[in-house]
Amino acid sequence: MDVRAMTRHPERYDGPGTPVGADVGDEESLAAALAGVDVAIYLVHSLDHADFEARDADAARRFGRLAAEAGLRQIVYLGGLGRDDEEPLPAPALAARGRGTARRGRRAGHRAARRDRGRPRGHLLGA
Repeated sequence: MDVRAMTRHPERYDGPGTPVGADVGDEESLAAALAGVDVAIYLVHSLDHADFEARDADAARRFGRLAAEAGLRQIVYLGGLGRDDEEPLPAPALAARGRGTARRGRRAGHRAARRDRGRPRGHLLGA
């Protein structure tokens, strides 16, 4: 099994797998990164932007659509927002906004997977 690690900065990546340069905001690089992939683990956030909710929802929809077009069998969606029982999030509204983004992203991914001419549907898991 080959493992690819998609990152905007492959030259700085030092984790497991082969780094692949791509950005969820750039359809061309994202489509190239998804080519030949069977399963993807999706953990992306835009918390460093004021409009992170819209950016995250757009990125999840784009990823789901391009993953379906590339023929992926499964997407594992990992949300990065939530609560650590020892340290609650600084703003409860942030968690609620994150859950809304994850729900919209999951729905977009499911719709894209269902449209993919009978291929197995992606399994999207929210955190």
